Amino acid sequence: MTNTHQADENIELRFANTTAPISDAQLSQLFEKFYRVPSHAPSYRPGTGLGLALVKRIVKQLGGQIGAESGSNAALVFTIQLPMLTAPA
Repeated sequence: MTNTHQADENIELRFANTTAPISDAQLSQLFEKFYRVPSHAPSYRPGTGLGLALVKRIVKQLGGQIGAESGSNAALVFTIQLPMLTAPA
């Protein structure tokens, strides 16, 4: 699922992926460097735990915000809000 919304001076991007349920404690750590959500799924492929930390840093450098929340059907929903840029006259 992907959704885009423009309001006022911002653009909001929302996207979701299906995952195993994630606790509130895990959600609060998702954007920390080297954090990886534990998984026992056979298809699990470990990463470095840097991807979401890098995304958060880039979004902040662009003047935006990023967050994550548990959605329905074991979805993890990410929301990115970025300021709209105006072209110079």
